[in-house]
Amino acid sequence: MMKFLMGCAAALLMVSCSSKADHTKTATPQVVKALRFGQQPTEERQVYTGVSIPHKSVELSFRVSGPLVGFDLEEGQYVSKGAFLGQIDTRDFKTALRKAEANFNQYKAAWERAERLFQKNNVSQQQYDLARAQFQTASANLKEAEYALKDTRLLAPFSGYVKTVNVEKGQHVNARQTVITFLDLSKVKVRCAIPESLAMNPSEIEQVEVRFEGFEAHPFQATIKEIGRDADHLKYAYPMILEIDRPDASLIGGMAAEVEVYLHAPKDAGVLLPSTAVLGHPNGEQFFWGVKDLQGPLVKVPVKLGAMKNNDWLTVYPEESDCEWAVSAGGIYLHAGQIVRVKKEVRNLSMK
Repeated sequence: MMKFLMGCAAALLMVSCSSKADHTKTATPQVVKALRFGQQPTEERQVYTGVSIPHKSVELSFRVSGPLVGFDLEEGQYVSKGAFLGQIDTRDFKTALRKAEANFNQYKAAWERAERLFQKNNVSQQQYDLARAQFQTASANLKEAEYALKDTRLLAPFSGYVKTVNVEKGQHVNARQTVITFLDLSKVKVRCAIPESLAMNPSEIEQVEVRFEGFEAHPFQATIKEIGRDADHLKYAYPMILEIDRPDASLIGGMAAEVEVYLHAPKDAGVLLPSTAVLGHPNGEQFFWGVKDLQGPLVKVPVKLGAMKNNDWLTVYPEESDCEWAVSAGGIYLHAGQIVRVKKEVRNLSMK
C-alpha cells in the first residue's frame, strides 16, 4: 500500500510540473506601450509663427508739381516695369524748355564770339570769363528744363502691384507728394520672431521652410536675409527676415505663415525619451527597456541623462543597442528577458 501511495504522489508531481511547463510556454506576452527608437542623429525642428511682407514697398511721387492730367490706376492693379503710371500737364514745362533753349543758343553764340576775340586780345580776361560763365549757366538751365519735362511722366520702376492710390486725375500734386504705393511681389519676405539662443547662433540653422494657410502641403524653401540684433521688449524675441522666391501670383503680403526651422544635430546628439520611460537603480544606474522587434524579450539599455525638454521629455545618451522600440511607461513592472508585445504609441521619438 505504501508503495502505491508513493507512486501516485510521484505521478501527481510529474503532472503538476508538466502543467506548469506547458503554461509557461503558452503564456501570453505582456503588452507594453513603446515608441520607435532610432540611434542615428536627426535634425531638430522648431516652429514659429510669422507673416508675409512684400519684397519691396515703394511710395512713388513726381519730381515736379502741376495738374495731374493722365492718371488711371486702380488698387490691386498689376503693372509691368517701365509702364506709364501718370502724367502732369506739360504746357508750362514745354514753355520753360523753349526759353532755356533760346538762352542757351544766345549765350553759346556770345561765348564763341568772346573766345575768338580773346585769342586776338580784343577782349579782356574778365569779359571772356563772364561770357563763359553765362554759357555754362544757360547749358545747366537747359538740362534742368529737359529733365523737368521728362519728370512730368511717372513710369513703373519695376513690375508690381498698386497697393494704394492717393490722388485723383485733375488734382494738383506737389513735387515729392506720394501718388501711389507700389509693391514688388516677385519675391516674398516673411517676418517672424526667434529666441535669443537661436539669434545668437544662426550657424546652427540648417534650413528653413515656410508653410502658408491654404498651401500646407507645399512648403516653400526660404533664405535668411536678416536677423535683428535688438529684441522686441514686449516679447523678448529677435526679428528674423526670410525671403522666398515667388514663381507665381499665389503669395501676397499679410499672409499668416508657419516657419519651420531645422537645426544641425550636434555630434553628441542624444535621444529624446519621455521621462516615464527612464528608470533608475539605487546605485544610480539609469536605463530604459528596449525591444528589438514588435514582439520579443526586454533588453535593459543603460543611459546617461541630459537636459529636460518641454512636456516632460528627457535627453538621454544610450549605450549602443540594436533595439528599435523603447518602452514608454510601466517599466517598473517589467524585468529583463520578459517577452512583451509592442503597442505602438502615436507620438514619435526624435533626436535632440
